[in-house]
Amino acid sequence: MAFDLPTAAGFHIARATESVITKAMGAFGCPQPKESQRNWGVYIKALEDAGASATLVHHLRQLKDLHRNPLIHPEVTLTQLEAQQLWSMCTSAMIAMITEIDSHGASQSV
Repeated sequence: MAFDLPTAAGFHIARATESVITKAMGAFGCPQPKESQRNWGVYIKALEDAGASATLVHHLRQLKDLHRNPLIHPEVTLTQLEAQQLWSMCTSAMIAMITEIDSHGASQSV
């Protein structure tokens, strides 16, 4: 965003969010999907099946359906405001995942 490249910034924050999703999957003991099955839909379903909160699953699905999936199409571009909004939503989702990873780990050690 600092270089006035809002679409690129949106793409990269979505990739960062995906990285945290895969870390959360590991923390929840989700099986690693086959390479052909590596997508947010599969990841979110795995987290849901592993006991991630309904709130987190809902937010991740919204990010996927309303923001991340459309963004991968070349004709879609973001304004600075849209990139800032996506940045905020993804940051919030990452914090929620980290919180769940921490609480899941604490409940596992009891």
